[in-house]
Amino acid sequence: WMIVRLSAKHAGHLDLWRRLLPAGALFTILYGLFLPAPSRQVLFLDVGQGAATLFQDGDHSVLVDTGKRPFSSRLLPQLLNEAALPLDALVLSHPDDDHDRWAERILRDAPPASLLFPRRFVSRYGPLTVLAERLGVAVVPLEAGMEFSAGAWRFTVLHPGPGPCPSDNACSLVLSVRGGGRTVLLMGDAERATDPAVLKNVQKASKEGAKL
Repeated sequence: WMIVRLSAKHAGHLDLWRRLLPAGALFTILYGLFLPAPSRQVLFLDVGQGAATLFQDGDHSVLVDTGKRPFSSRLLPQLLNEAALPLDALVLSHPDDDHDRWAERILRDAPPASLLFPRRFVSRYGPLTVLAERLGVAVVPLEAGMEFSAGAWRFTVLHPGPGPCPSDNACSLVLSVRGGGRTVLLMGDAERATDPAVLKNVQKASKEGAKL
């Protein structure tokens, strides 16, 4: 299935940018509105603590995790600089402040088209799910074997599957992401030594060109 982007990088959506930026920053808003769409790229954003990875292809963008450091001074400027908002999808690897601290802020201020996270964390992400559905954001629980895409990027869920996990970290989302002849492997906080099935899938992805 394809994630369909909700386009909002035009003058008719200045209200979004006014909510995100300080008053008087209209020049910054207008500059961002007319930036050319970025080429296909993957950026490991500087969020100080935790992880946040941005995948872009033209007008399509997917953010995997949000990091923990202050939203306004770390994550937001980078997303605006890359003309990434609103996102096709916000993907959360697991419930951990280092990875999902700003999920609610993004949902409220710049709702993405979709919110995705491991199916086993449906109850843990209950409040986020309620908020997302109220805002018209599609909620998609993930498990091993599922795939989704944005532009030329193809995301394959390697873990977690339906089996038991000893901890939240061990149940962390593991993604193999392919695009433009490149493969990126994202493991969240998955504990590599605890699940032979994860190791098998990771080794397979690595042999096919994964870059850590």
